[in-house]
Amino acid sequence: MVALSFDICNSWAAIASTLAVAINAGGPVTLLYGIILAFVVYAAVAASLAELAGIYPIAGGQYHFTSILAPKRFHRSLSYACGLIAAFSWTALGASATILSAQMLLSVAEYYYADYVPLPWHYFLVYQAINVALLLYNLFALRATPWVHNIGLTITCLAFADFRSSDYVWTTFESQTGWPAGVTFLTGWSTPCFMYAGIDGTLHLAEKCTDPVRVVHRALLSTVLIGFLTAFGFAIAMCYSINDLLSLLNTTMPIYALWRQATGSATASTIFLIALMLVVFFVVNAVQQTASHLIWTLGRDNGLLFSNRIGTMHPTLHVPSGASLSTRPHLHRGKYLPRFDPGI
Repeated sequence: MVALSFDICNSWAAIASTLAVAINAGGPVTLLYGIILAFVVYAAVAASLAELAGIYPIAGGQYHFTSILAPKRFHRSLSYACGLIAAFSWTALGASATILSAQMLLSVAEYYYADYVPLPWHYFLVYQAINVALLLYNLFALRATPWVHNIGLTITCLAFADFRSSDYVWTTFESQTGWPAGVTFLTGWSTPCFMYAGIDGTLHLAEKCTDPVRVVHRALLSTVLIGFLTAFGFAIAMCYSINDLLSLLNTTMPIYALWRQATGSATASTIFLIALMLVVFFVVNAVQQTASHLIWTLGRDNGLLFSNRIGTMHPTLHVPSGASLSTRPHLHRGKYLPRFDPGI
């Protein structure tokens, strides 16, 4: 569960793939101090969610918490709104992670073939190929998940460079946005915050793990701490490696250009990017699993259209196939799934 939670947030992939936002809006100062601020804010969020998950280890997560804790007059409407927002958010998170992997792949082709210009439909085809491949994995090979996420947790990225001065990294605020410093920092802060997108993932898989009262609580808090330590070290190395800031802003994948600056080697930077792309595949895989379980839970609670299809488990694969791919209604291992009663 810790590995799964970190694979979803994955500080390396989040920082590397959205680097352009932070360096365009404040430079290294926004990135480094933004990571510290994000850690403080999301530690408070994770502690609150962990406390609730320890009491109510239910796959619906926040929308179940809302139903239980909100005033009786509003608990159904607030719970339903929270559930729909969560479902759409996880779907969007899956889409963003998948398109990032497509951008990484095509940026390699764009660099090695000077006359190649990726077109929108190229991104679309690669995006769908990755999406379908991981969907098939989650339908037919989900039992391999524990060791797959453990592998994803161990992948790391390194870089070697002619380092910039500490004064540049820690005190120079560079903005290409034209906005005041405060607005610029908040804009660039989206990069550090992105590394905690999907921090609630373990909540939605609570019903799939043993001893969820203890495990989910620890997984949430561990993810925040691991994310900070790995992201901060990674970001410091990247910021010391920036030699030409403006050139990074004119590329599809700035981290690829930065690694070429840092290493002076196209081969080394390509290896790093492929390693990062593999990390993103783990992210997409984990997001698909979590999103499908959340949508399955909403269907189980009759919260969506075609709930009789979406809210069922496949009888032999034991995965929420209806939430990932429409299928005929089934029973979960021969028993009716329990309905969540917001009035309890």
